[in-house]
Amino acid sequence: MPPIDEKAFESHFCHQLEIAGYKQHKHGEVDRELCLHIGELEEFLEATQAEALNELKKSLGQGWRDEILSAYRAALAEKKPFELLRDGLSVDTQHINLATFKPTTSRAEQQQRDYEKNRFSYIRQYVFDGRESIDIVLFLNGIAIVTIELKNEPSGQCVYDAVKQYLDRDLDLPIFKLPFLHIAADNTRVQVAAGFPNRNKDDFRDFNEGLENPKPANKREYPVHYLYHDVLLGDSLLNIIQHYLYSSGERWVFPRLHQRRVVGRIFDHLVDHYGKTGQLDTRYLVQHSAGSGKSNTIVWLVQNLRDLSVNDHKLFHSVVVVTDRVNLDDQIAADFRRAIGQAGIVGYADSTSDLRDFLAEGRKVIVTTLHKFSYLQDAINSRPDQRICFIIDESHRSQSGSLNQKMTDAYYAQANEQEADREADPNKEQEELLAEVAEKSFPNAAFVALTATPSDLTLKQFGTKDGDKRTAFDTYTMDEAIAEGYILDVVKGLIPYDTIYKLSYRYTSQHEYAPLSVYRALNQIAYEDDDIIREKVDRMVRLFDDKTVDKIGGRAKAMVVTSSRLAAVKYKSYFDKVLAGKPYKALVAFSGKIVWDGVTYTEAGMNEPLLPRPNMKTEDAFDEDDSLRILIVANKFQTGFDQPLLHTMFLDKSISDINAVQTLSRLNRMCPGKKDTMTVDFTGSAAAIIKAFQKYQHYVEGHGEADPEELSKMYQDLLKRGVFTRTDMDEYAELKASDNASDSAAISGLLCEIKRRYEEKYKSLDDRREYRALVGRYVSFYRYIRALFQMPADELLSCFNLCAGLYPVLADEKSAEELKKELEYVKVLRYKIEKTGTPEIKEPEKGKVSGPTGQPKLSTVQEVIDALNKKFDQLDQGDSDRIAEHMSSVIEDPELMNVVQHNPDTDEELLFEQVMKEKLSDRYMDFVYDICPPERFETMMDEAIRDFVARNAYHLLRQSAARSAMYS
Repeated sequence: MPPIDEKAFESHFCHQLEIAGYKQHKHGEVDRELCLHIGELEEFLEATQAEALNELKKSLGQGWRDEILSAYRAALAEKKPFELLRDGLSVDTQHINLATFKPTTSRAEQQQRDYEKNRFSYIRQYVFDGRESIDIVLFLNGIAIVTIELKNEPSGQCVYDAVKQYLDRDLDLPIFKLPFLHIAADNTRVQVAAGFPNRNKDDFRDFNEGLENPKPANKREYPVHYLYHDVLLGDSLLNIIQHYLYSSGERWVFPRLHQRRVVGRIFDHLVDHYGKTGQLDTRYLVQHSAGSGKSNTIVWLVQNLRDLSVNDHKLFHSVVVVTDRVNLDDQIAADFRRAIGQAGIVGYADSTSDLRDFLAEGRKVIVTTLHKFSYLQDAINSRPDQRICFIIDESHRSQSGSLNQKMTDAYYAQANEQEADREADPNKEQEELLAEVAEKSFPNAAFVALTATPSDLTLKQFGTKDGDKRTAFDTYTMDEAIAEGYILDVVKGLIPYDTIYKLSYRYTSQHEYAPLSVYRALNQIAYEDDDIIREKVDRMVRLFDDKTVDKIGGRAKAMVVTSSRLAAVKYKSYFDKVLAGKPYKALVAFSGKIVWDGVTYTEAGMNEPLLPRPNMKTEDAFDEDDSLRILIVANKFQTGFDQPLLHTMFLDKSISDINAVQTLSRLNRMCPGKKDTMTVDFTGSAAAIIKAFQKYQHYVEGHGEADPEELSKMYQDLLKRGVFTRTDMDEYAELKASDNASDSAAISGLLCEIKRRYEEKYKSLDDRREYRALVGRYVSFYRYIRALFQMPADELLSCFNLCAGLYPVLADEKSAEELKKELEYVKVLRYKIEKTGTPEIKEPEKGKVSGPTGQPKLSTVQEVIDALNKKFDQLDQGDSDRIAEHMSSVIEDPELMNVVQHNPDTDEELLFEQVMKEKLSDRYMDFVYDICPPERFETMMDEAIRDFVARNAYHLLRQSAARSAMYS
């Protein structure tokens, strides 16, 4: 039987490296401080730069090796090892190349020969501190570039154990600081780190092929074969060093699989297409989710395409990046400067003349904010002999940039408020641009468009033909980005406001939400109504204090999305009043000027008193100042606004389709300590939002209500199964609260005893999985309910604590780290409530009319309820019981009885219509608002039902008054 342990996996991995051209070395001449194998470097220099090496030996004598080591050590103070591999090293009077990169033309024959002499080697079980070792370390020409830790799943360890092994070591040692990549892998999954700035698991990210566990190319390979069959091949690593790696602060940027994939696919397709046709006229639509690292993808596309040669000729004279990110010194521009590192390569064009000038001088890379097709066509026409690649970044700040500021200011000056507040489509400019590109032929131009949310029209006009439909040339989905931990699933945190109320209604809370205010807020169309806005501000501040303020280490921020600029101004004004005396404040963002009650308001004027420094941009102040925690927006910042501390969104504007996805995606950015998000919808848009996300995200689970009663049902189910008891729960809680360190043994013993019962009760693997899944769902569901509401300290909490401790113990085949991570992804149960439509009221029977004179004289409350149920079949038993309670309270009300008793001779119908109808209707509405669940409001408040109840209550009052008069 072949071995299936970690050693066998490691041997196979190393064997595959040797097939790919790696040589194995012993520790030999490796300098531990520099992580440099001097013998390997010497052989590379002898093979590629013999003349320079001989000059060094002649000049420095026997100390030439020490001099190289000294120069290398000094250079590391300024650059990373991968930068030295790229730039070379000066030693004495010689400049030596530490690596040779692939030539762009076939005419560079000597460079090609030198390229083939790069030396890739590895050391197995690399000892770094005298006793501890790393499974594999890879070297390029003697310089350590990659470390690898492997774990074998059949032996009971996984990728998370490899990550933990890295983090348990002294990360200040050179072997963890100098290589540019650290790989943790088991047989099926991979995580990688490019440096350790955080010193925790956040430094590692998934590096897997596809959404699920990667599958092998054939059944006779490990699923992680793509490491030694692709990523770690010599050609791949040299390309990554030359065109991808660049420093960013304390760490460096390493491409993710989908980023290398799309760049490589476009590169290869261009080479093949132009080689066969001699023309360009190509279009590529790249659909990469938010959180996909799109800015870096653009940089790497530029890096790989700007020097691309086909048939020994440069393919592109210029690569033009089209973006409406107005602050080009941010993000893309900064990334270009770090990645390219050469002056005069990149030009930034803010005008058509700038664009023409840069093209005329042959500037390799041009970044422009000109997002109109006419400008680009003018550029193409001005240089018909030049081949140009246009990389079109998706629209980001179409409502806030200076590009359209003059236009909008003039527009506001002429248009009325309703027109001025009409929301522009944030994707309109890109849609129009791509539509015109798709309709024309450009023999000397290639277009690459990147977007997270392509419309059907964009796919139709710009997508790649796939049978009867059009698809993106390359896709990285939201599901993949969520699964790999790059973004959060914001749909899970979408909460209709009535759900907040329902939870408050089901459980006693220090915060009560008046049913009337909820009912009005959910049905109020006038988003600019002052009273409604005041009411919502009060609710938002309470929710922020209760649910948000302590998130992300007490730094979480919120966004209020309003329906108009006027609404934003009112929200800002009322927030300022409510937040007076609190440690945090609110900023507002809107364009132009708004007049309210005779006063003119601007964004700058309303924010100025709160800015850390005069004349700061709103987004910069919101980013820098931790006390500025709420941002009120009207159209601005709903797209392209990247603030990882955003945790909560209060949605007071109806949204749908792409706009819904882009708006909620403001919350999805990851940052340390951010585990979830919350969107409170005041508009009834939840169903439309879920539908919008389902277009771009396959695994979407929305909810209308998270029913706390289901938690109790799961709890009772767990107790009935008899694996643990209430006594176990109490004992576990007592032990967890103990200050006695020795009680940790008692906790372990208790959990082991419960596990013994579990194994004794459930013999089959399927039964055990089913029970463990129930425990996991309970833990996940409790956490979800607790995130919305302050749960009481009762048996449900005790059960949660025990289940959270028990879940990882119930399976030996998984490591603790893996189970901890698995528990985070246990699906939360969500229960969808069908939206209740307007009830259909049956017409009265022929010959009968509504009212005291036309219906039978019902003499008891029960008779009224029976008649009501017969007449209105949409009522359920709960409705009937509530109405019966109301009727009983009405006929016992002395105030109402007094009105009837003092008007015995007044016409019965006249007294009802002019006096009693309003009193009884108000009494009924107050009763419904006080005790009725929100989902029954529409039925209980139906006008026909209210009238029936009021008229019969009035009849019973008169009947009771008549009896009292008879016996008095």
